[in-house]
Amino acid sequence: MSNLTIILMLKERQEYNYRFINHFLENNINYKLIISDGSKKKVESNILKLIKKEQNITYIKYPEDRSYELFYKKISNSLKLVKTKYVFFASNDDFIIYKNIN
Repeated sequence: MSNLTIILMLKERQEYNYRFINHFLENNINYKLIISDGSKKKVESNILKLIKKEQNITYIKYPEDRSYELFYKKISNSLKLVKTKYVFFASNDDFIIYKNIN
């Protein structure tokens, strides 16, 4: 198991979710991924199917990020779920270069 958890902070921009998840699945070396969703709607069903198949991915739907208070609470709650030594925050439009993380 890796010493790294990636926290993906979602806020709308649904068009990037599928790309990020696929990139993670294709390049992942046992990193944990916590998806903290503060969007109005849940992610699309095809993405939820991908997520449910993966034991290293945890998806949490939080209330919509309508204020800084809710956003910071989402961050705090997400960090409480991390069991690894290191954490990396990501956005769904990021392309992580996994070999550089190591």
